[in-house]
Amino acid sequence: MNIIQNIDIRRNLLEQMLMEEIDSQNYKIFEILYKELNLYDNKRLMETHKTNPKDCNVITDSIFLDILEITLNEIFSNNNLEIKDILETYYNAQYPYVVQNIERCKGNKKKYLDSLKGKSKSLVYNLYLFYYYTTNGDPTISDIAELKLIYNTVYSGYTGNVTYIEQLENEWGIQNLRDNKIHQRFLGKRKIELAEYLNVQVHEIEDVLIDMMWINKQTGVSNDKFYKFIECEEGSFKILDKYKITVSPLHLYCTKKNLKKIIQDNFEMLCNGMLIWELSSMKQYSKEKLTLNMINRHVTMENPEAFLNKLASSIYFELLSKLYYDSIELYYKNFSFDKITGMNAIYNMQEDIKKLKEVISEKSEYTNKLNEENFSLKQKVNSQMKVEDRPFIEQITLFERQRAQANLENQSLKQKVSDQEKYIELLESKDVIEEEIIYRIEDISSKKLLFIGGMNEMVDRIKPIFPNSIFVSDEGIKVNSDVKAIVMFPKYMNHKLFYKYIAVARENNIKVVYCNNNNDKMVLGEIYRQIVLVK
Repeated sequence: MNIIQNIDIRRNLLEQMLMEEIDSQNYKIFEILYKELNLYDNKRLMETHKTNPKDCNVITDSIFLDILEITLNEIFSNNNLEIKDILETYYNAQYPYVVQNIERCKGNKKKYLDSLKGKSKSLVYNLYLFYYYTTNGDPTISDIAELKLIYNTVYSGYTGNVTYIEQLENEWGIQNLRDNKIHQRFLGKRKIELAEYLNVQVHEIEDVLIDMMWINKQTGVSNDKFYKFIECEEGSFKILDKYKITVSPLHLYCTKKNLKKIIQDNFEMLCNGMLIWELSSMKQYSKEKLTLNMINRHVTMENPEAFLNKLASSIYFELLSKLYYDSIELYYKNFSFDKITGMNAIYNMQEDIKKLKEVISEKSEYTNKLNEENFSLKQKVNSQMKVEDRPFIEQITLFERQRAQANLENQSLKQKVSDQEKYIELLESKDVIEEEIIYRIEDISSKKLLFIGGMNEMVDRIKPIFPNSIFVSDEGIKVNSDVKAIVMFPKYMNHKLFYKYIAVARENNIKVVYCNNNNDKMVLGEIYRQIVLVK
């Protein structure tokens, strides 16, 4: 096997390994690669995607596939040894006995595989691939599971009849006739036939089609029926509903001017397709015999209803394709691993809240049970107030203590759930562009405040303004309770800090100011508003 084949095989093996990470939704290695390849601005990811767009059912996977592609090019095209070392270090940490086995087996394939007996099948496969990747082995083609990645254009859903017609136009040479007056006359006659079928004037056809597609002519916004159309379509466009893409991109494409052009373009292509179909079905005509006078002589719109359905569908596909492309571009531009990590943290906290609520429910049931037993015993005591009933009285006292303790625990858990729900609400709240508040620095700079969290750069800039204040970045710092207010940045602090100082504020009746902004003026304005303006 020559060296080129070996490189191709090793590239496929590494690709398989990283694909397994995507399939298992283990994105740790991709987070490392994202940082080491300096992809923070996402420009290189966008370029990679535009160069080789993918037909993916999940936009997130498309991001990771592009990180994978950049990684492979760095290692096998640019010979980036640093990235190769990072991958080897990562997989060594994942499977620590790989190195030991490689050393022990000294490159012997059979001995190495025998040493892995008893391990899970998936792990054996991972180690097998890693063994060949790191030791320059020569596996046969049968050793490599086939990887099928479908590369398609961004407008993967924009197929239907329109794309096929474009191909036929090239074959029959109709595109060369488009500027000819006879061809324009042919299109004009088709419009007249369609207008007669719709019982409208020719210039009203576009308005009828817009109404057919349920698109508002003034605002350019489609109603729910448009999205029901999305839901029933197979393939990539289901992603629009999954990611709740808003109707705002339709303002860009569904203006009266743009819609008119889209309708005209698709009308012309479908008419040309009808022309080709009619002439080719006559058999006595071929593309070599196609002349301009035949265009007028033979073709009529025999089924306007079918033509209208095809036209509406082709316009839908074009709009959906543009929306799909916009959704991908929006996701790429705003992608960051910090957001994914934050979403995972919120999900974990929501799971914790769910468990706490289950505990509260169980304790509530236990409390109710104690209340019932207590009531029963009290009834018994009231009916038999004798010396021999004293054990019942003691048992009642015990039950009342247990009930009081259960109520205290219940209240504590409810408070914890309330704090967590408040924290999640603050994390999920979107940044709002507020009107700048006119404030006076001297009204707030002398006050003793307690700042919790915040971006380091912003904190460094406002520290000199508050010489009497305290700035906290971790929960290990002890703080006196004689502060005027606590200023929190929930999006830039861990949840332990949040819960700790919420408890301090509640215990000492201290005002809490929430800031989710990195703009100095906005932060100072919010502090001034909460402390000076709001009494």
